[in-house]
Amino acid sequence: MHATLLRQALASIRRDLDHGALDGALAGLKNVMRAAPLHSEAHFLLGAYFWRRGQWDRARSAMKWAVLCDPALPEAWENLVLLGSVSDHLKGHVADYGRARMAGVAPARLAEKIHDPAHSALLKAWLCVDPADAELTGILALAVLDQDEEAPARRWVARAMVSSTVAGAGDLVDRICVAWGRWLQARGRFSGALAPLRRAVLLQPGESERYFDLGRSDMDAGRDQAAGRMVARSLLVQPQEAGFVHQEIRRLVAAHPTEVPTRSGYHCVETAAGFPVKILPVGQPAPRIEYKVPATFLARADDALLLAGHHSVILPQGEVLMEGLTYRQKRRRWDGPCYAYVADDGAVLAMLPPPEPAIESDAVLLGGGGNYYHNVVDWLSRMPAIIGDPQLAELPLLVSNDVPASVIEILEMLGVSPDRLRLLTPGLHPVKRLWVPSLAHGRLGCVSPRYLDFLEERLFSRFRAGPTQGPRRLYFGRRDDRHRRIVNAEPVMALLEKFGFETVALERMSAREQFELCAGAEAVVAPFGAGLTNMLACPETTAVIELTHEHAVRPLFPILAGLRGQPFYRIVGSAERSRVPVLPLHADFSVPVAQLESVLREVVA
Repeated sequence: MHATLLRQALASIRRDLDHGALDGALAGLKNVMRAAPLHSEAHFLLGAYFWRRGQWDRARSAMKWAVLCDPALPEAWENLVLLGSVSDHLKGHVADYGRARMAGVAPARLAEKIHDPAHSALLKAWLCVDPADAELTGILALAVLDQDEEAPARRWVARAMVSSTVAGAGDLVDRICVAWGRWLQARGRFSGALAPLRRAVLLQPGESERYFDLGRSDMDAGRDQAAGRMVARSLLVQPQEAGFVHQEIRRLVAAHPTEVPTRSGYHCVETAAGFPVKILPVGQPAPRIEYKVPATFLARADDALLLAGHHSVILPQGEVLMEGLTYRQKRRRWDGPCYAYVADDGAVLAMLPPPEPAIESDAVLLGGGGNYYHNVVDWLSRMPAIIGDPQLAELPLLVSNDVPASVIEILEMLGVSPDRLRLLTPGLHPVKRLWVPSLAHGRLGCVSPRYLDFLEERLFSRFRAGPTQGPRRLYFGRRDDRHRRIVNAEPVMALLEKFGFETVALERMSAREQFELCAGAEAVVAPFGAGLTNMLACPETTAVIELTHEHAVRPLFPILAGLRGQPFYRIVGSAERSRVPVLPLHADFSVPVAQLESVLREVVA
């Protein structure tokens, strides 16, 4: 076979493997190996084919042939060692490791792809080959931290710090300091986390995250002034769209409204008792979901400060209503000129900008933000209290200025004129008299069934009562091509078309058009994301299939399906290395096509 044709054939095989077209890849490999039986890359790709088939021994044999044909092929050595870990046989791993190092493969490349329980055992076996290898010792320390046992973690961290310092591996010392400090923070050991985090700040003095981590430990360790300095420094070095202006840093006290004693300028009335919710969703998987919905309330605060962006309410006495911080506890957040962090003891470290002109009239907090799911499921859950209370009927509603147009359209369907909405920029807004209805949910999507009943009665039922376009099978594509892309989209789309699914672009439709479309849906398939919220507009018989990956398994949509009685199926794929740095939640992923086909045959065949 001519060299150019051989290169083209090998490139085609790689594409087939990347897209999950294994039959085509095998056919191409047979043709190539007939013409070039000792080509190292062909044997390597044959090993990759067997790997994807789960035939570990055959894959290992093919990789051995690849390194025999080309002993200087680091990629084949790397996979040869990794295949040994997958098959869970430690015999021979030490020798494989030694040969791989001789071939120029770094320990980090070998270790970063191992995710099975034999990880630590493998690393310890490799360390026997080169006990002075600082990089390998550091990798093992980081692996032990993942196992959540303090005694071995502390022992290996200490050993790695010594070996890395002696070897002059400053980058590795830095990684270990950060990982150890955050490990201690996650377990409430804030005082113990101070030393490694201080060292991390000294090693990388210009990184915003380091200052914030240290400030967090300072605050939870009771060192308020040091915490304020670190948070200010964190925001100072973080690039902002506008120049950073040093602002007032205050320590406030967070309290749930029912815990704040009634006093001058503040009044709170509990409007409904909390209640437990137990769901056994229909479909597969069907784990039992249990949570408690907190009691709802209506609060009135005179001379309050509204921290728009967070939608946190600061009372004149310096207390913060916890409702507005539901999604901001224990995490870093920069919302324009606003910043707030909640500590374990309920203290709030707030960085407050100069106030905007005061809102002199009575106003009602609605809130909102840029995410469609959180608007519909969380922020709009204030609407039953607003609609049901005569004294709030005509008051202006304070809404975030980044609320999507579809949400304003939904408010109009619920009887709220756009003229009542007052759009707020992020910042500090004094309000003469602010009415605060609570959100009718707990954390992480634990929504109140009563609120879904409200949406069904006031909004979605009207679309199903009228004429629909007949039973349709819908696939909600994603507009965002940066996050959570399906890397094997072609075979997935071909399979969906085979089962009669049509792809719809929700972002090009009004809210009314989306609800009319969903009113007659027989089945819905969609990647994990805000578009799946429209399952609320579907009939109770609609089967919902969520495509996601191991870093984005959330209870949000199983809860919605369980409360409505919709059959729910979750296809969990494998996260891939994204093109740009993103949070694990937003990683690109591949969908297991065979599993999706099995579910589709059960649901719509």
